[in-house]
Amino acid sequence: MLLRVRRGQHTPFAALYGAVPAVPFVEDTFTDTSGEDLRTQHTGEIGATWSVNTGTATAAMTFSDANRIYSNTAGTMHPSGTPADADYYVEGDLYTRSLQNNTNGFSVGLRFSTVTVSGYTFGWIGDTGGTGHGAWTIRRLDAGTPTLLAAAAAETLTVTTHYIMRLTAVGNILTGSVNGVDVATYDITPDVTKYTAAGVPAFRCTGALSNTTGLHLDYFRAYD
Repeated sequence: MLLRVRRGQHTPFAALYGAVPAVPFVEDTFTDTSGEDLRTQHTGEIGATWSVNTGTATAAMTFSDANRIYSNTAGTMHPSGTPADADYYVEGDLYTRSLQNNTNGFSVGLRFSTVTVSGYTFGWIGDTGGTGHGAWTIRRLDAGTPTLLAAAAAETLTVTTHYIMRLTAVGNILTGSVNGVDVATYDITPDVTKYTAAGVPAFRCTGALSNTTGLHLDYFRAYD
């Protein structure tokens, strides 16, 4: 069942855990030389040596001249840092360098396998007229095949704007938020296919981007 949540329903992580973690187990501000490749030429601040998920495209994740990353095709990557258990959250700063009405998108993920492109994501994908496109969505990926689980109302992003996207997993409940406001939630309990192991955090890029076009990722963090 596709679920929708109205903007304004904000559940701080502190309310779920009692305190916001002070130090992430993964942090990367993507500060490096323009044109370098995240896969082979960069190590982030905490737990952030990056690997391409098996079964995903091997296109470069490239540093822009503004210390952000982009890619010219689809790809999924995970850091070296791992969570203590399956309840954690991932956060990324999505920057709209420009808007493209295609499948250009960025999402953060958790409970990902490193063997296949399988896990949960939350993020934005461009408006192509498909269900859940042009909106913030929670999806499940099964060996690279996406299933839409929950979507916020469609909206148009603003160019040259930062959107802090966060996906939180607590038990069987997934919550996606943007700039501190919950916009989508999903209960995986009834699903035949579900991921309950900790796995690894990840991010996923889709579509064609360049140094001056599309959606870029400004930082990535994960907390448990």
